[in-house]
Amino acid sequence: MKGKALTLFYDDSEQSRVRVKGLLGILALVAVFVVGIAGGVTYSDGAVNIKINFFYCLSALFSDGTVGYNLFGSIINIAVPAYVSLYVLFLFAAFVAFTALFVAFSVIKRKDAVWLGYAETAAGGVLILFYLLLLTCPFFLTTDYLGNERIFYELYEVSVFVPFAGLLLILAGVVQWKCRADTVRKIKRYFVFYVMLIVPTLLVFVFSVYPIFLQIILSFKDYTLADGIWGSKWNGFDNFVFLFTDKQMLTVIWQTVYLSFLRLLAGVIPSVFFALVFYHIQKRRYRAVVQTIVYIPHFFSWVVIYAIVSAFLTPSGIINGIIVNWFHGEPIDFLSRTDLFYTNMIFTSVWKEVGWGTILYTASLMSIDKSLYDAASIDGAGVWHKLVHITLPEMVPILVFQVIMAVGSILKGAGGEQILLFATSAVKDNKALVIDTWLYWQGLGELKYGLSSAVSFVQSVIGFGLVIGSHKLSRKLVGIGAW
Repeated sequence: MKGKALTLFYDDSEQSRVRVKGLLGILALVAVFVVGIAGGVTYSDGAVNIKINFFYCLSALFSDGTVGYNLFGSIINIAVPAYVSLYVLFLFAAFVAFTALFVAFSVIKRKDAVWLGYAETAAGGVLILFYLLLLTCPFFLTTDYLGNERIFYELYEVSVFVPFAGLLLILAGVVQWKCRADTVRKIKRYFVFYVMLIVPTLLVFVFSVYPIFLQIILSFKDYTLADGIWGSKWNGFDNFVFLFTDKQMLTVIWQTVYLSFLRLLAGVIPSVFFALVFYHIQKRRYRAVVQTIVYIPHFFSWVVIYAIVSAFLTPSGIINGIIVNWFHGEPIDFLSRTDLFYTNMIFTSVWKEVGWGTILYTASLMSIDKSLYDAASIDGAGVWHKLVHITLPEMVPILVFQVIMAVGSILKGAGGEQILLFATSAVKDNKALVIDTWLYWQGLGELKYGLSSAVSFVQSVIGFGLVIGSHKLSRKLVGIGAW
């Protein structure tokens, strides 16, 4: 048996590749089936909270659509809707049918059945669509244990394993019709590494994909702490309508974009300038000392930065001491003046981050071929011509990448952590209101979790769109993109 397995693994014929691909497809189906069955539904009506696994849901088809439950010595019958039981039946039937087809075509006949991939993808889409309909559609009705008719999502919470099973089935289907038999050679060659990727992939799903999924669900709900995410009522697009119609929210979005744009300019121009200065400094020891001094503030937290700035700019600080004692003027509260707030944000941001940005641009300058400068000198080019025709064009790739990434963060790049520390009562309700600070003061402070999730969702979607759009625009205009 071991010899046959090794022969199958090392055989590089076309039929062997198709067979291995079929076996991998069967393993993927097993994973989908295990994930799909691992969940269940939770019945909750405020008085009782009962978890019902899918095996009991299936048994409800043969027991008048109910499941018995022992509640304080009394047996109560929980109504399990027929469509939930049919979901389990559909999962069983799909698993058996697809497994049989894979065995028949890929393992026995050794024919690459690409059409099975399309069927798997469609089945996965059906599972996800079914899950979304149960979460949102008021036409799915059921009854509580007292016999009162209720909407399904008011009583039941469907396990998140259902959409994950659908996603896995779609992934398996895409692999089936995208992965040709020739690709199996590489899979067999790096099989150990694919096995090693299983645990990291699961961790990504648990700690990255699942929270994103919860946030999307939360953005369509009127969330309350007492009811939780799944128990809270759906409010459709109310959160998004408020986001784009409320005057304060529109002001918050505008101030976020405006301050992010200022920080984008302040992050690129000074860093490029310092990089050019450092690049042309000939004495290495002097350059190293200056670079270190410029880099150090990056490693300070904003708390430390605020403490340093306060020592200079508060009414009792060093700057005001000079104004009062030397020039006999009135002290100025620089940090509380509304007209100086953005100036304070930009200058402190430049001071903290200019050194870190300089590292990237200096590295790109170091990669320039020195023979270009030698050839330009022979042709009589001066410093300015070398800068315009050699140095800056060679910096375009890193500049484009940095700008595209910054544009993608235009709704997140206003510096929320910095503003939370620098905002005083004089600016807290106007200049300091950007999306990040609004999420903290309003979303968390006033428990507007659903609206906060909608804001974060819009941030992510717009940011993704801006990255893709700016990348394509850059490729079209200058021939260089982010990737």
